[in-house]
Amino acid sequence: MKTSTLLAALALGLSIPAVADAQQVLRPGMTISGQLSPGDARLNSGEFMDVYELDGRSGDRLTVLMTSGAVDSYLMMDGPGGFSDENDDAESGDLDARLDVRLPVSGRYRIVATSFAPGETGAYQIAVVDAPGAPWAAPRAAA
Repeated sequence: MKTSTLLAALALGLSIPAVADAQQVLRPGMTISGQLSPGDARLNSGEFMDVYELDGRSGDRLTVLMTSGAVDSYLMMDGPGGFSDENDDAESGDLDARLDVRLPVSGRYRIVATSFAPGETGAYQIAVVDAPGAPWAAPRAAA
């Protein structure tokens, strides 16, 4: 199963090969376009991938969204303090990928844009937004 393979790779620190240099540093508020193509680095399981970096601060709440009409989007993110997260479907049956994260420590995080199946190619977009209303926000007191 794909998810268990990726989880095992993340646990072993194998999800992002050292040869995969980051293409760009992302910041909240950015939307960028990318392309998964045969010239890209690959995961050990055969999926093409593009790697991005993000400088985050402890406690930042972010949403990272990958959308594509060409590939079944898959996002992985790792960083300092052993942080790792991944997502295949933003919602059940959806081909977009979405990570809602709260960064545990300040530092540089890596975001991998890839596909669910090996060999998929095509254009995608990644958006990074501040998510102050993410699920981790404290509930409001009754008025």
